[in-house]
Amino acid sequence: MRPVIELTPSLKSEVDPARWRELLDQSSGATVFHTLEWAFVLKETFRDLTIKYILVEDRQGRYVAGMPFAKSTTLVFTSYLSMPFGTYGGPVALQGTEDDVFPFISMALQGVTRGLLPFSFSCVLFGTPVTLERAVQNAFPRGRKVKASTHLINLDAGFRKLWDEAFDKETRTCARKAERSGVTVQEETSLDGAALLHSLYLRQAADWNVGTVYPQRLLSKAAELMGDKAKIWVGRLKGEPVCAVLVFYFRDMLMAWLSGQNAEGRKVRASHLVYSEILRHACSKSYSTFNFGSSGELHGVRFFKESFGGREYFYSHYVEESGLFRVARRLKKFTEGP
Repeated sequence: MRPVIELTPSLKSEVDPARWRELLDQSSGATVFHTLEWAFVLKETFRDLTIKYILVEDRQGRYVAGMPFAKSTTLVFTSYLSMPFGTYGGPVALQGTEDDVFPFISMALQGVTRGLLPFSFSCVLFGTPVTLERAVQNAFPRGRKVKASTHLINLDAGFRKLWDEAFDKETRTCARKAERSGVTVQEETSLDGAALLHSLYLRQAADWNVGTVYPQRLLSKAAELMGDKAKIWVGRLKGEPVCAVLVFYFRDMLMAWLSGQNAEGRKVRASHLVYSEILRHACSKSYSTFNFGSSGELHGVRFFKESFGGREYFYSHYVEESGLFRVARRLKKFTEGP
């Protein structure tokens, strides 16, 4: 018979940093977006967001499970996001305790979203244990599950094997072309790097007809507050930046989260060399997995990732909207007009 674990759930605005990091270190589903550093970035960038934590503690005060989320309230409705911008979130738990914390996570989620205002709930689960995913689904039985995907590269074999066997011939040719054209790649950790990235990102977003873009402050705060968990890699041609990528690092995974490239960079295939150097560095530091991030509906971006040997990996995105939320959204749209 399994020993009985006495657990206590709570909702808090702050967590003990040491205990929270210990929980993440021992949770298989933890990502960089569960970290306190990312929470600080969000709070410093978006003053209308409130970061909250669902916690489950044992008798010794140890964090057995937890879930961060951002709360945003307007005059019309309240949104709960774990985490914002479609980044990974959801519950994490000490390995082996998932069955024990299941009911506490479900009840806490129901309690958090029970209020007077119409609400929406969004939760992206990447690598989350099945039991914890069911806890979310159990809390919102009327919600919908959307399948999302990213592309992953296994780095265990080392960069040479990636280059020879995973990269396709055209990708190797493009990387060599960028190098022959004089493109150099350097890791940046300064606020200047964030400004360069944002400038290139805005140009790329305009080319791709991206409607909503991230503010420069978000990138600057990531560079300032996340330490070695965030690095910006910049490709330069004749000293001028032509391509940049923001990469997040957590445990044995690194993730390309945001990028930008101008016309000059595309002409000399700078992005192929920049990503090659990112992967070379990751292999030298013994990272196991490179996460290319979601491609959305951009088929050219998907092809680019697959040309490096990226393999599609599916994960879940849960969305729940209360009936009153749907009514309020329609009314808001009607009053604002076309």
